[in-house]
Amino acid sequence: MGLHKTFFNSTINGSVGFAYFRVGACLLRHSLVRVRFLTVSERAAEFRRVKTGR
Repeated sequence: MGLHKTFFNSTINGSVGFAYFRVGACLLRHSLVRVRFLTVSERAAEFRRVKTGR
């Protein structure tokens, strides 16, 4: 009984940790994509400003 319970608990903890890992990876990927997109759009806006300024 004790062994089964610890195995069950470790399985639940592992699945929860895996779910958290998946969510964290997705959030990290989204934030990286957003940061990259922001830098690209900022660079484009700066380039446009420089082009119109001259």
